[in-house]
Amino acid sequence: MAPKERIPVQKLPCKTPYHPSANAADPSETLLPLRIYALGTASVYRGEYALTAADWTYARPRELFFCLLLRRFATKEQLGLALWPDASALQLRRSFHTTLHHLRRALGPSDWIVYEHQRYTFNRRLPYWFDVEEFEAHFAEGKRLESSAPERAIACFEAAAGLYEGELLEGMIQSEWCLQRREELHRRFVEALFALGQLLSTIGRSLQAADVYLRIVSCDNLLERAHRELMRCYACLGETGLALRQYQTLVHLLRRELDSPPAAETTRLFEELRRGENL
Repeated sequence: MAPKERIPVQKLPCKTPYHPSANAADPSETLLPLRIYALGTASVYRGEYALTAADWTYARPRELFFCLLLRRFATKEQLGLALWPDASALQLRRSFHTTLHHLRRALGPSDWIVYEHQRYTFNRRLPYWFDVEEFEAHFAEGKRLESSAPERAIACFEAAAGLYEGELLEGMIQSEWCLQRREELHRRFVEALFALGQLLSTIGRSLQAADVYLRIVSCDNLLERAHRELMRCYACLGETGLALRQYQTLVHLLRRELDSPPAAETTRLFEELRRGENL
């Protein structure tokens, strides 16, 4: 079956310190030698061609590729602990060099994986596009602009949220080396959504803010803060009934999943809304 074509995410205006390949409005416009998607279903493109399982030969070369991308620099021993934790020194030497050979062959003729100062690394001097780095750049710039330029910060957080199509290497890698990075990126994604929702609410765009908080709830329906902010958005839109029902939804969720009541702050908000008080 032919691999599903990735639809490039439109980059919103946001001044960020990208690597050279990120200057294009979207990653496919310039047909960069390498485009890498790791947020959600992983895929790697050489120009227009999407690498298949056969191109990698087997799963380990692809895992080594993403390990090098996400860890920046690593010795053979560090990579061995991450990918072959139970291998002897002899087994590691054989497995590592065979895997590296298949990885380099999959990526093509360019020198994408280099060995410098006794460490292996992905060659960032070549032009490429990587959604994780794009996401982090937008997130960092949004945080920098959050207080001084809220409209520009909104654009950055929207761009970051648009790039986050799912968990890092979703369904592909469950190794220990990946889990911490996955959790870190998920936390930043949720933080970006909360910041975006707050900025939108502050400038009176309550409907858009409600959509943002709904996205947070869909990711983690036990994040009580997201339910509270969604209730506030509904109230600002004149939909007090929806706000009260959102509280009841939360009550049932917390009782079923955690056997606990909502926080005092959430209950207080519910009572204020029920009495018709202005927020």
